[in-house]
Amino acid sequence: MESYYNLGIVKMTTGESGRGLILKRELSLDECKYILSEIFGIKLYTREDFDDEEEYQEQMDKYKDTINAWLKGDRDDQYILDSYMSYLENSLGIMNMVLIIDYLKKLSVI
Repeated sequence: MESYYNLGIVKMTTGESGRGLILKRELSLDECKYILSEIFGIKLYTREDFDDEEEYQEQMDKYKDTINAWLKGDRDDQYILDSYMSYLENSLGIMNMVLIIDYLKKLSVI
């Protein structure tokens, strides 16, 4: 199956850990979870996986903080790999960036 993407201009900057995207806003939790689960294929925790609401919320905050920081270049790829390697079906994959950029453009985040 072939897919075509017109990514246009993508603005980048240098963050604390390397190059990152210039975001118009931070991604919401649901948007971050989409990248982790639908693009990277990571099985995410749900509320049922936690006994404590506070622990669940901390995990959700970690998902959001991790993806936003990584997209802005404040975290490197290795941070994602270290955090989620046991959950990743494959490596991050450079081609996944095409899917991420397409998704972010559709959301008008970049």
